[in-house]
Amino acid sequence: MSAQLQPQISEDGTWYWDGAQWCSLLSPDGQSVWNGSAWVPLAPSAQAAAAAPAPDQPSWLPAENWHEVKQRIDPEPEPAMATGAAPVAELYAPPGSATPAPSVRLTDIIPAERMAPIALVLIGAIVAGVYGWTHRPQPEPPVILVASHAKLVYHTGDTLRFSVTTDQHGQDTGPDGHPDDDYAKITAVEDWRVIKVDADGTTTVGVKFESARGEIDGGPIGFNAARAKEAILVVKPDGRVTSGGTNGTAGGKPTNSVPASDQFFSVLPDHDVKKGDSWAASWTRPNPLGTGTATYNTVSTFTGYDTLQQFGQSAVIHSTAHLPIDMGLNIRALLELTGDDTTGIPEAATVQYKGESDDEMTTYVDMNSRLPVHMLDVSNFTFQMTFQGLPNTPAFAPLQGTFKWAGHQSGSMDLLDLPKSPSPKTA
Repeated sequence: MSAQLQPQISEDGTWYWDGAQWCSLLSPDGQSVWNGSAWVPLAPSAQAAAAAPAPDQPSWLPAENWHEVKQRIDPEPEPAMATGAAPVAELYAPPGSATPAPSVRLTDIIPAERMAPIALVLIGAIVAGVYGWTHRPQPEPPVILVASHAKLVYHTGDTLRFSVTTDQHGQDTGPDGHPDDDYAKITAVEDWRVIKVDADGTTTVGVKFESARGEIDGGPIGFNAARAKEAILVVKPDGRVTSGGTNGTAGGKPTNSVPASDQFFSVLPDHDVKKGDSWAASWTRPNPLGTGTATYNTVSTFTGYDTLQQFGQSAVIHSTAHLPIDMGLNIRALLELTGDDTTGIPEAATVQYKGESDDEMTTYVDMNSRLPVHMLDVSNFTFQMTFQGLPNTPAFAPLQGTFKWAGHQSGSMDLLDLPKSPSPKTA
């Protein structure tokens, strides 16, 4: 793969060898050149050289090779002899030797009056061939995401504010077999406080809801900013959330949380990739709000670059993940994330989720700041839910037994503003 990703480049930086021929790295307007990851302005000297090739020089052939090729096509004529001088062979011919017979001329075979049409046909064929060669389609430089740019970069002390939305539609079937439709729509602002950044780029952040509003099944969610708690989250430079987090809670309700769905980001590559290349990753993450673990099995694809109005050019990564789920979530811990009322909820009250989900994530990484600036996620899930540790009272009687919960969740996460930290240096 490395040989394909790092082709031979000409000395002036405007051509690359694709294994069979020299291909142009110049933009159609001749003002920019492809540097392997972006279009950059062409240096004035190279621009002049590219704009003014030698006469008759094919556009595909570097100037340093043109003189040698031109000599083979059109060799320089031999020096002319002085007017009236006899050929050297005649001056030194031995006495009595015969004069050599004249060579055969083309006009002796083809009459002169027929030479003109033939010449026109030949000239036309040559011109057409040269035009076809010099105007053949040129392949575009490959769209490449280099490994040094495929890393998230955070700075200790920064606070990142994200606008978050969640839409959820599902069906909850109770122990009696009666199905009920579930619906949730929540909008929130999350603050990410960068606590520390390790030498390898692993980042520890504190995640806390700044605001939250919305409804679950027609009723408003509970949110108290003064009582909301901070969740600690650890994220790798490639975007993998490896510990901590909110475990996918939406509004702090156990009946609408999709466990392990707070893997906000696509997984970035650890090597140079071309547009369309895919790679796999797997890792296991402990449940931050109870028992059990989540194992992520992902396949990610670099889909190219896109320009966002607020942030500029971004690399776009799409990931799919399959998650087998066997977790017990502490109900009080869920409610405390948004400062919701936990009155009457025993400390040991949990809801056990057993099932699976299939997730898709799309992440836009700003190439200047190396921060995730726009994320989209979709999750399709099927769980069995069993409530445990609740009082045996009439108020909690409807939660006795095993429930089946299946549905669809979609969401978005957008960075509101870039922090003031300097942009990372380009490797």
